[in-house]
Amino acid sequence: MTQITLTLDLTPENLELLNEVLHRLTTAETAVKAQASQELQNDPTPAPAPKAKETKPLAPDAPQNVTGEPTGTPVSKTDVRALALKLSKAGKQETLKTIFATFGADKLSAIPETAYPALMRELEAANA
Repeated sequence: MTQITLTLDLTPENLELLNEVLHRLTTAETAVKAQASQELQNDPTPAPAPKAKETKPLAPDAPQNVTGEPTGTPVSKTDVRALALKLSKAGKQETLKTIFATFGADKLSAIPETAYPALMRELEAANA
C-alpha cells in the first residue's frame, strides 16, 4: 500500500477540495467492493473445498506422542538419554534397569537406535 502525506493550510477552499477527494475515494472503494461482491454472487463455480492433508502411515515402531499417535519425528539418542536421566533422578533406577533389560541391555549405548522409538514409549510410560 502506498502512503501519501499532504500538508495543507486549512482554508475553506482546501477543506472543500479535501472533502471532495475523500468523497470520491469512499465512493470508488464502495463501488469496487460492490462489484466484487456481485461477481462472487454471479459466479456459478463453487469455491474449491480445502484439500485434506494426505498423511502416510508410519512404521509400527515410529515415535509416538503421549496420546499414542505417531509423531513422524525420529527419536535421537539425546532424547532417550534425557528421559532416562529424568527417570533416574526421580529415584526409579530399578525401573530404568528393568526397561533396559527388556531391550536386552544394561545401558543405553547397548540398545540399537532402531529400538529407540519403543524405548522412548517405555520411558514415557514409566515417567508418567
